[in-house]
Parts: sequence; C-alpha cells; structure tokens
Amino acid sequence: SYSHSSGATNHSKLSVECAAQTVHDGLYVCNARHTNTSQPNTLYTQAANVSIFTPIQINTIPENGILGENLESNGKLICRVKAYPKAAIKWEKLVGNESVAVEVDGRVVIENSENDESSQQSTLSIETVKRSDNGSYVCRANLTPGAVYGFRLAAINSMGRSEWEAMNITMQSDVPSKISEVHIFAKTNETLLIGWKRPTHDNGAQITHYSMTLRDSQDFLISNQTLDVSSGAIQTRNNYMIMFPSLIAGSHYDFQVKACSAIGCSEWSDTLDAVTADGHSDPPRNVKLKCIYDIDTNVNNGTVVWDLPDNARGVIVGYNVTFEAFSTYRNANNKKVIDQFKEAFELSANETKLNLVLKPNTNYTVRVCTINKSGCGLLSHITTSTMCETSTTTPFQMPSSIRLEKVRIDDKSDKTSRLLRVFVPRVSERNGVILCYKVIIIRLPNYPNATQALPSSPNQLNITTYSEVHSHIHSPSENADFYSVGAYVAEEYNSDNLINNIVIGDGFANQCTQDYENRSPRRMNGENESALSLSSDYIFDGSLLPNTNYTGFVELVVLGPNHTLMTKQSDYFAPIETSSLSLKAPINESSLSIFFSSLSESANGVLFGTICGLLLVLVLLLSVLCFLKRKASETSGSDDERLGLTSLIRRTVNGHRNGHIPNHMNINSIHKWVSAPIPIHKLSVVFQERHLNSDFLFQAEFESLPEKFSDRTTTASDSPENMSKNRYPDIKSYDQTRVTLNAIEGTPGSDYINADFVEGYRRRKLFICAQGPIQVITSFLLKTVNDFWRMIYEQKCRVIVMLTGIEEQGRIKCSQYWSEDQPKEISNQFRVTLKSVRKFSDYIIRRFLLEKVDGSEESRDILHFHFVMWRDFLAPEQPSWLLRFIKRVNEHYCPDMGPIVVHCSAGVGRTGTFIAIDSLMAQINDNSTHINIFECVSHLRHQRNHLVQSVKQYIFVYRAVMEYIEFGDTEVEICHLRDHYRHLKDKFDANINAIMAEFEGYDHSLSFIVTQDPMEHTVNEFWWTIAEQNVSTLVMLAELGDGQSKCHCYWPTEEFDCEFVRVKFVAEDVTQFYIKRVFDVTHKKTNDCQRVTQFQFLSWKSGVVPDSTHSLIDLMDVSLANNTQTSSPIVVHCSGGGDRSSLFVAFASLIQQIKCEERVDVFQTAQFDFLFRSLIDYIESHKLCDSGDTQL
Repeated sequence: SYSHSSGATNHSKLSVECAAQTVHDGLYVCNARHTNTSQPNTLYTQAANVSIFTPIQINTIPENGILGENLESNGKLICRVKAYPKAAIKWEKLVGNESVAVEVDGRVVIENSENDESSQQSTLSIETVKRSDNGSYVCRANLTPGAVYGFRLAAINSMGRSEWEAMNITMQSDVPSKISEVHIFAKTNETLLIGWKRPTHDNGAQITHYSMTLRDSQDFLISNQTLDVSSGAIQTRNNYMIMFPSLIAGSHYDFQVKACSAIGCSEWSDTLDAVTADGHSDPPRNVKLKCIYDIDTNVNNGTVVWDLPDNARGVIVGYNVTFEAFSTYRNANNKKVIDQFKEAFELSANETKLNLVLKPNTNYTVRVCTINKSGCGLLSHITTSTMCETSTTTPFQMPSSIRLEKVRIDDKSDKTSRLLRVFVPRVSERNGVILCYKVIIIRLPNYPNATQALPSSPNQLNITTYSEVHSHIHSPSENADFYSVGAYVAEEYNSDNLINNIVIGDGFANQCTQDYENRSPRRMNGENESALSLSSDYIFDGSLLPNTNYTGFVELVVLGPNHTLMTKQSDYFAPIETSSLSLKAPINESSLSIFFSSLSESANGVLFGTICGLLLVLVLLLSVLCFLKRKASETSGSDDERLGLTSLIRRTVNGHRNGHIPNHMNINSIHKWVSAPIPIHKLSVVFQERHLNSDFLFQAEFESLPEKFSDRTTTASDSPENMSKNRYPDIKSYDQTRVTLNAIEGTPGSDYINADFVEGYRRRKLFICAQGPIQVITSFLLKTVNDFWRMIYEQKCRVIVMLTGIEEQGRIKCSQYWSEDQPKEISNQFRVTLKSVRKFSDYIIRRFLLEKVDGSEESRDILHFHFVMWRDFLAPEQPSWLLRFIKRVNEHYCPDMGPIVVHCSAGVGRTGTFIAIDSLMAQINDNSTHINIFECVSHLRHQRNHLVQSVKQYIFVYRAVMEYIEFGDTEVEICHLRDHYRHLKDKFDANINAIMAEFEGYDHSLSFIVTQDPMEHTVNEFWWTIAEQNVSTLVMLAELGDGQSKCHCYWPTEEFDCEFVRVKFVAEDVTQFYIKRVFDVTHKKTNDCQRVTQFQFLSWKSGVVPDSTHSLIDLMDVSLANNTQTSSPIVVHCSGGGDRSSLFVAFASLIQQIKCEERVDVFQTAQFDFLFRSLIDYIESHKLCDSGDTQL
C-alpha cells in the first residue's frame, strides 16, 4: 500500500499474510528514483531480510512411544523435529528422577540428518539389545536462543476446559551459530577470494564482526583479519567475502571464519582447503648441453641435464626442451645455404635428463622450461653451457649416379677411344666440409669373374701408384686375392674446382691443395699417404691399357673433429673394358694437346662456338656503351652533370635528365597532370601508360603527393607524456582531426590516442584511422590497449577493421587486444568477451561483447573484421581479395553504428589504402563519370599523415578501382545462382563458353599438383613424386589407351619396382562414373609405406567438358572425402595437364567457397557455362539452400 503525507514524504508498506517458509522469506529491496529530470538515473535502495519462524514440532517412531525388542536383537528409535531456526536435538535416558545423556559407543549410535532448512531427523540405534537397555528415552529439541515462543495454557477439570491464556517467552540470547557454508569464489596465482554465508540465526544478539584466519601448509599464520559488520547496509547482507593478495602460486592454504556478537563468538567453521592457481615457473637451473661424437657408429649424441627451478609456482607436471639449431654449408647445387630448425620434446615431471641423436655439423642451443597447470614457464637462459656444436661426419650415403663410362670418338660413330670418363656429382656438405674428391682407378686381372678379387669394401683396398699397377700383367696363374688387384689415384679435385665429367687416361691429372695433403693420416704400404702425395708419381692419370677391364670408386675426404681427416667411399664402378684403339695423342705431348685430343669433334665444335659467342657479346656491349655516351653528350647541353650508368641508361631510353622525373616536368607541371580527373572508361589505358618503364610515372605521381600541410599541427603527439604512446615516431595525429578521449583527472595526456577522424566519400561514412594497440610496456612505448577500448566505447563504434597480423616476419605489429578463449578484462574498466568466430579464406569475422566491468552502462556488440592476407608496406596479391573483404564490411555496416575503426600497425599504409578504395568505390557507385585517385589520397592525407604509405599500395589502389570498374561485383549468393545463370545465358545468346581466363583458387588449405599424364619414360619420376609429396589421392581425367591424348597404364596389376619406390596393387572397385584403385607405395630406403587411392574418371570421353555435371560432382565428393584426413596435395593429371585438370581444380575451389561463404564467384573461370551448371546441381543435391541465414 502507498500513502502520501505533507511535504515530500511518501510511504510504502509491503504486507504478507499467511507467511510460509521458503516462499516468503528472503531479502526484500525497496527502490526509489528521483522524478527530477536533472537526475533521472540516480537510484536509491534500502534492503530488509525477512525470516519466517516455525515452532518446534516433535514426532517419534514408534508413534505410541513404546518399542519392544527381543534380547540380542537390534532396536531403533527415531525422532523427527520440524523447527526454524533449527533446534539442537539431544537424546537422554531417565534414570530414577534424573535425565542422563545417552552415551554413544560402538553398540549405541546416534545419526542426525536434515531434509530441508526446517526438518531434521535423529535416529538412536542400539545393536544387540541387553536388559540394561530397558528404560525411558527422551528426545529433546532445545529452543533457539533469542527466539520468542508463544504458549497457550488452559485448565481442565471434570466440568471441562477453561479459556486459553496466551503468553510469550523469549529465550536467552547466545553466541551465533557456526558458519556452515564457506566457498572459494575466485583465485589467481597470487590471490584468493573466499566467501561465506551468514549463519542461519544470530541467536538473539546482532552479529558485530567476523574473524578470519589463513594459514599455510606449515600451519604458519598468514593473515588474521576482522570484518566489521556492526552498522550500515553491510550488517543485513547474507553473503560476505574477503580477498587475500600476495600469496604464493600453487600453494595450499587453510581458511576458517567465525561470527561474533556482543555475547561472544561462534565455533570456527570447518577448515577450507584453498589452493592458489599455478603461476609461471622460474626456469630450470644449471641447464647443460653436451655433444658427444661416437667414432664407432659415426653418430653425434646429445645430452641435456638440468636441476629443479628455484620456484615452480605450482605442481610440476613436466618439462619442455626446445632445441634451436642452424648449419651453414654448401649444398649439392654448389650454393651456400643455412639450415635452421627447431625441435621440441616434452618430458615427465620426474625426468631431468634427455638423450637424443643430433645432426652432424650443426650448432645447437637448448632452452628448457618447467610445465605446471599454467603452462610453460620462463625459458632457461642461454649460456655457453647451453650451446654446443656437433662434430662433422662423412656423408651418410654416396650419390647413386656416380658411374664409369666409355668415351666415344665422335657422335657419328659408336667407336670408343681408350679413354674412360667418370661422372661425379657434387655431394652436399651438410655433414661436413669436403676437402677433396678422389677418383681411384682399379685395374682388374684378365680372367673371368675378376671382380671377385675385390674386397667387400673399398676402404680395405691397398692403393699403390700408376707405375706399380701397370708394371706387369696379371694372369690367372697369379694369386687371385685382393692383393693382386692394382689401384691408384688418378684424379683429385677440391670442392671449389670440381667438374662432373672427369676424363681418365688422358695424362692430365689434377691434385688437391698441399694444405690438405699435409694433414692426411691415411697409410698405404707402410708409408704415409702425405709422403706419397709429394711424389708426382702418386697422383698420375696415365694412359690405360687396351682391352683391359677397369673399375674404381670415388673417395671423399672430409675434415673431421680435431682437424682429423675422414673418408667415405662410393660403391665400385661397373667394370668396363677399354678399347683396342690407340689414343688421339701421346702422353708426352703438352697438357693442352692432351686435353683437346680427349675431346670428340662435336665437343671441339661446342667449345669453338662458345668462345665465338662470348666474343660477339663483348663486341655488342662495347657498341651499346659507345652509343649511350654519344646520346648523353647530345642531351646534356650546358649542364655540368655527372651521370652513373643507371641514370645514363634511364635518360637515354626515356630522354630524361635525371633518374626520376623528366626535366621538362617541374613540380607544378607534374601536379597539373596528376591532379587531372580521369574518365572512368579510360582508366585502364591511363594505368597502362603509367605502368610503363618500371612504373616510372606512378613513382612520379606518388612522390608528388603532399606530406605536410600548413594548417595541420601535431602538438599533442609531440608532447612528452604522449610520445611514448606512438608506435612509430614519424606517424603522428593531427591536432585538428585527432580523436580526443575523455580526460582522466590528474593524468596528463589521458585524452590522447594515436588516431584521427577521416571522412569518406561526400562525408557519407566516417572512419577512425588508428595505430595498432600496444600491449607490452617498454622503455620506449606505453601500453595503449585500454585507450583503444576507451575510444571504441566513447565513440560508440560497432565495427572494427583490422588489416595487420599480430606478428609479421618475427616482429610484433599489433597486440592481440582480445582473448580467444575467455573474457579479457582491460585495466579493471572493460570486459571483452568473444561471442563467435567465422573463418574465411583470407579474412576472419569475430563478434565481441564489450561491457563495463562495474556494469554501470549497457553492453555493446562489436563486429571485428580481420583481413589476414596483407603484409606491411606491400599490397595484396589480388585486388579481388580486398574488394570482397570491403563488400563484407559494408554489408554489415550502417551509419547509426558509429565511425568505422580501421587500423593496421601504424594506421597509415594499409589503412589508407582500404579507405581510399572504399571511397572510390562509393564514388563509382554514385554514377560518376570521372575519378581522381591523386586528389582522393591527397584529401585523405590532409586528415591523417602518410595515408597510403608506399608506391606499391598507391598502384594497388589503381588496380583495385580498375578491376571494380571493369567487372563490378561478380559474387552470387548460392540460392540465386540459377536465376543469375539464366540471365547470363540470355545475355550471351547461349555462347557463354567463350569466356576464358585464368582461375584464382579460394581455400589456401586445399592444394593440388597438376601434371600431364605419365609417359613410359617418366613413370619412375611420377611415382617418386607421389612418395616424396606424401600424396594419398590421385585423380586421372584422361582416357586409358594409346595415342597422344590418352594415358597409358602406369600402374601395376600386381607389383613393380621403380628406381626408388615399390608400388603394389591392393584393390579395385568399378562404379558408374569412375574406377577406384588402391595402391601401397613403399620407399625402398626407409621402408615407409603409404596408401594411395586413384580415381580414374570414366565420364569424359571427348569435348571440353564432362558428359554430365552429376558425374563430376560424384568424382569431386569421393576425391575430397578421401583427402580429409591429410594435408597432402591432390594430384590431378590429364593429357596435357591443362584444360581438364584446371576445370577440376576450379570446381573444387568454388565448392570450398560455397561451403564457407554461402556465395560463389565464377568470375574469370574457364569452362564458364559448365561450372555454373555443375554448381547449381551441387547446391541442389547437397541442399545447401536449406541451411538458413548465415550467423556471424
């Protein structure tokens, strides 16, 4: 009921009749609000706690109060009490005229239970009843201290009952009840927030305070606090909490609380075991890495040991050991490369040592972190003890292409000379530096099976000299063991001067450097090899005997540990018998004569042609230089100008006097032609003109853009308190356009953020260009994430466009100002919660909920558009990517959503490019006949400096606008695809197949290898590619058979061996549209086996498209389904690797776009008509139009 008295006093009364417990008890709040419009949001509250009391009611079982049990049996008495506040129940036994408390032992047991807040039950159980158990038992429920009970009393005689006399009795007050409900509300690695519930009854005396204790696991008192609740609204609260800061992470604490009144304090609550969350652990101590080379196994082993961290800040669950390694070496292509890699291992908590095999010739650095429930802690420091370098070793294997072959006299004849040739490919020096390549020739005895005289390994062979090997002729009568085999060093080459084809028997020997030879430890015939190396007879490539079998091998000499030398030998060459023909020149002629005599006529012709070609090129270069000098003198005039070669060439070709801008084009003339509007229909022609000569005119136009304005200042950005808020010192905000935050009292510069308001086309859209928020505080930068979200909230922005990655090329470009897994609190002011995420091929859309932590104002829905295919200072590869992204942003934006926040890293390059393209698209949509890109960017720079930061971005603006003018919006929603297709069919008069262009794929996660059909001589390479690329799906689009346009059978019916792999047929399944074959491909050296499934398409007999759309859809479904469990590419092949394969890949990519975006872009795709029909059938067969609207 409401009432109003004089003045400004109003009364409100809430009455409850027939109050019932659990229905009407609880906290009641009275709210009042000012009617004065100057303070419409001021709210006043007053709370009152209402308790409903229930008088004590006692019932017993048996109800008559008599229990009869036999001796040695079990007896049970039950007492049920209903009361609120709850009563304390006691069992007593009458002994004479006194009541004695029942003694509980193993035979007599009392059990108490609670049904609800006002119902209790107490059970007295007696096992093995004895005669001494006989008697009267009393169940006593004590009245609640401080409670008021009402009684009625009446007298009864033989005439009847008197009138009732009512009276009240107030029980004596007592200390509060014991607190029974204690909980942990929240915890961090250093903080505990513990709460408890007010006792059910204060027992007649008002609770004045709560006492609390917190002890650690060693029972040491950490905190002893008192919470005063004697006055104010806090006295009426039901729930209380307290925070304990500065605790130790991952530690156990015992908490107790008791309520106190003027009479005294209650019992302590039951102990609450509270554990702080784990924190980031300290790094492990004494981390040591040791590299050990095992000379017997030629293997480098590594051992890492460490000690426990000083402070684990929690329970250790394991360790993470990360190796960072690099090696610089010369590869098999004679190029110096750097091999950098990382390896990580996770170990259990009881392991503090790791043994593993390391790569040779590699510098390793190890870092270890301790893992607890919070994740991986701090990494161990890098010291000399955590680094080591593994020893070099010989290559693990020699190239199989090393071979010995005959030398033909000429190309027209099969006749061979007595010369031989060894093909020696360069070997990768990944395992160690190769000092020398040795070619060792072995003369075999002249009897059958002479190779049996060779030892099993070439390193067991006794190497002598050319003279000894050819001093006598072996015969079958001589000993056939390996000591009768003659071997000598014919050639030696350093790694720097190695040639692949080495001629043997030409009398022209090469020798490794003396420095290497002096360190060689090899022994032969009791002499040091180094000593023999000094003899000219040791390395000699003399003439070979006619009709004699020769073999040999290649030996590599590698610089080993401690400057020792290690050797690695190839397999023996296949034996070759020399010709009976004599040499073309005697051995004693000059070296040059011997060299030319070893060449065939064709080889001499090639050499002569090469020399003549080089002389011709030299003459042409001299002529060009003379011409350039003459042109320079003609155009130089009276200017005393000295030109370099680059400027000279540029000036000669273009007629310019300097390297950048034509002499007749001063700044005013340049500004005149660049600022002229361009007719929209001529933009492509203008683009081509300015694209000539390495974008010369684009460069001149970009350099003419204004960088400073007389009416723009940057005082706020340059102030000392704000300079550290600028991510880049040269990117500042104009005072005239900057976004001003609400100032925080007492904090200078609190109104500053590096962001500017920028207007779009005809002020129809307002942007905020901002730098990427800064998260980490350094000596040069201050944290600006809070300022960023303040700006979003104060400016009522609902759309954020992010054009940068968090990290690019190892550098932080922008902080991640949101959390992907849980709400993120920003400086105890804002809370940002990620509500949904949708990932597309080149962008991500997120939806955030932004709210104040204190809940003082309404929350906001924020749409976050993140473009991920744009690197700093560059431009996206395809304009269509960014045009599609801009379209998505505009589809979800309307003017009442506030300014659009656009940011990259600095907030000028990519940000300016985005806004420029968006503004020019709006102008084109406004049916403008001319556009002026130069003036558009200049206007944007007048609002924020350096917008569109590089010439590549400026050119990209032209490209994007040109593509938008030429083709417009080519996307079609999937449910409108059929209507769009019919419209195009009518427009192009059923000749839609004439549209041909290159196709741009959609989903970067789906990759293909497109190739031609394997030919008979390329089957080995084809299956080797399948094994190397770990391919699991193979699509064959050609017909099987003979002929240029058909594919022969390149797979086995059972099993066959290729050069490096073994292919085994497993199964075959024939369907209406394709044949499915399964193969097992095994790598011979590693014995690794992989399952490959081939789909041979049967519905493409002829023509440029398949026989039906449904057949291609069926093939696509099974191919993509077979490849879902792997990230390996799908191999697609047809006769030329062209039309059919490109159609298949285009269709697969369009399907990925349909599934992801529910719209499709068939623009610039070959076989236009067929793809449209296939997509329509695919959408209908998979019922994709029935999925409803897309939710962000």
